[in-house]
Amino acid sequence: MQNAAAPEQLPEKAQLDALDEQVRKRIQQLAAKPDQPVLRSEALWLVRALWPEAFSLTDPKPLKIGIHKEMFNSGLLPMPVIETALRYYTRLERYMLATTTGAKRYDLQGNVCGKVRLQEAVSTEIKLYERMLAREQTVENANERKFIGKLRLVARITR
Repeated sequence: MQNAAAPEQLPEKAQLDALDEQVRKRIQQLAAKPDQPVLRSEALWLVRALWPEAFSLTDPKPLKIGIHKEMFNSGLLPMPVIETALRYYTRLERYMLATTTGAKRYDLQGNVCGKVRLQEAVSTEIKLYERMLAREQTVENANERKFIGKLRLVARITR
């Protein structure tokens, strides 16, 4: 019975073969040159192709603590790509809004494996609040007159 469970835990070569040709080709390129820089959007695209149950953009769910280790142990992506994708995904506003106290955390296969703690939820709320303040400040600053030397600049945002 343990032999049957092992392929479900880590996506192996069989899953790689089932992927889109474009995704497979890019993963092979990264395997050959793991230090090659990757765009945030491309890293997230690769992660979503490999683990669609865990990485949804329309309905993001909090991820398991330490999920990066599980992703790296799969051997499919180098750690810099995993870190880039996770940093990008977990900073999405929708993901942050889903990270509330008691919300379920999910592993790569979409199975529940823990809950969001109060401290994590509060930290996320603070980050969201700081973003809101930064947006408000940006709009206020855009409508101010600015002087650079003898040149007066007027910036206006129309909404």
